[in-house]
Amino acid sequence: MNGTKFTYPSLAGVEWLQVGPAMSGQTFELPKSDSYTLRFEMRKRDGRDGSVSKFASQETVALSGKTSGLYNLYFVDRTMKRSASIDAQIRYSFDPGK
Repeated sequence: MNGTKFTYPSLAGVEWLQVGPAMSGQTFELPKSDSYTLRFEMRKRDGRDGSVSKFASQETVALSGKTSGLYNLYFVDRTMKRSASIDAQIRYSFDPGK
C-alpha cells in the first residue's frame, strides 16, 4: 500500500496458513495519507511437493474513505504469463481512521 509492503500472516511466527473459511483476519496500521493505492499478491505452497505458486494482478485500487471489496488474483506461471481466469479472491476492508 503506497509503496509499503505488508505480509499476512505476520503474527506468532506463522509463515503459511491452510486456506479456508475459518482463516483469521489481520489489521495493519497505515501511515497517514490523503489517499492510498492497494495491490495484493499471493503465494500458495503445494502440500504434496512443497512447490510454490504465485498469484497476482495488474489492478490497483485507489482508496480514500472507508470501503470493502474483493480483489481478484490470477495464477502467474514460471514464464511470468498471467492466467486469464480468476484463480483466487482476497476480501479486504479499509478504514483510514481519522
